[in-house]
Amino acid sequence: MTVPDPIRVHAGVTPDVVAVVAPDRELTYVELDTAINHCTAYIQSLSVASGQCVGFVAGPDVLKTIVTLFAILRCGAVAFPVSHRLPPSVRTDYTEAADCAAVITPDEVVVTTESPDDVTVPPGVVQLDDSARATILATSGSSGRPKLAVHMLRSHLYSAWDSYDMIPLVRGDRWLLTIPLNHVGGIAVLFRSFLAGSTVVTAGSAPLMKTIRDGTISHVSLVTTQLKRLLDENWTSVPGTLRSVLIGGSAVPDVLLARAVDRGLPVQVTYGMTEASSQIATTRVSGGDTLSDPSLMRHLAVRIRNGIIEIRGPNVFEGYLLDGVVEDPRDREGWFSTGDLGEITESGLRVIGRADRMFVSGGENIQPEEIEFHLNNISGIDRAVVVPVPDDEFGWRPYAFIEGSARADDAELSSLLEEKLPRYKIPVQFAPMPSAYLDVSKIDREELQNEAIRLHDAAK
Repeated sequence: MTVPDPIRVHAGVTPDVVAVVAPDRELTYVELDTAINHCTAYIQSLSVASGQCVGFVAGPDVLKTIVTLFAILRCGAVAFPVSHRLPPSVRTDYTEAADCAAVITPDEVVVTTESPDDVTVPPGVVQLDDSARATILATSGSSGRPKLAVHMLRSHLYSAWDSYDMIPLVRGDRWLLTIPLNHVGGIAVLFRSFLAGSTVVTAGSAPLMKTIRDGTISHVSLVTTQLKRLLDENWTSVPGTLRSVLIGGSAVPDVLLARAVDRGLPVQVTYGMTEASSQIATTRVSGGDTLSDPSLMRHLAVRIRNGIIEIRGPNVFEGYLLDGVVEDPRDREGWFSTGDLGEITESGLRVIGRADRMFVSGGENIQPEEIEFHLNNISGIDRAVVVPVPDDEFGWRPYAFIEGSARADDAELSSLLEEKLPRYKIPVQFAPMPSAYLDVSKIDREELQNEAIRLHDAAK
């Protein structure tokens, strides 16, 4: 089935509505449509065929990234945004693994809004095939090794449409984009905003609340670290325009949520993943209980099988690209195993932790996320990561790294945890988070476990 390109639609219906606000300029929908047309012509000049992959660098110039992404889709090709933070050799490895027909650098993209034939509103409607492959996104597995997740266009569309039930979005709203566009969370913001005919505001270097206030922001997506930074900023009141602060990326400590609610932030917590095209379940800000379990997306079926969350629906990705072939990990009935332990409650979905992170200590099952949850609720700890280390007597014991102002004091932290956990779940040792992982959103637990084993052995 074909669907009209939402940017072209709004360029015709509401040409003067602002589509994107960047630090140095803003584009209306008709200007964004024109810029995409120019970029589409450039991509076509590279002899890229429909269905082929086009890699491009998702860099600090977010406007160029947006134009490039939607130009690739308009060509009928598959967009593969790769982070500019990766070393060039790694970016090359990624694009070669995806068999990209072309790779576009930011220097090749010129955002121009001048129409050569001086047409104010572009004629005609651009149709997009919603069953065609639209994006490839690199996502880390449990070992930290990236997988290439392939999404059809309909997956992004259904994800956006479903989000409106939990997060109403209309023309005139302004969503602050703080998540990189090589992540599904960033791309989801674009689809939600452009389908609704609203405005995307790209984040600059100013403090978050100043940007929210100055930009009359209505919506913003943050990871836990960004929420903490926002709460640590010096501000006294929440702008009346702000209606949703969507928090995802990892489990959010109750203490942090309570701080956010106490300061008047309209917080919504979401559980999702790349393979679900962003959200699986999200709390409703109007429900009055931010700490309740997230509600499920309308078109996404969820079940618990052997304790593990499984999902099915049009929001779910097609599969992983491996050696030129998309391998579908879903079962015959279309169910995808998330690898997360959880349970369905009266209010929604409760996520317990990753099934592949659980380990056995002295015959007892230990879920690292449970220990991390209680550590993250201790004052002065911004983030905790627990990994297993070998033990001659118990097989494995938990070892904790902590980030924040709190000291990694074994006796003090053990005493605080003993109020919440049985003794066998108390980490055998606490250590400061290695500097390489400070402010990093995705932790390679295998590498961190190796560091824990080294430190634990040295302390014996």
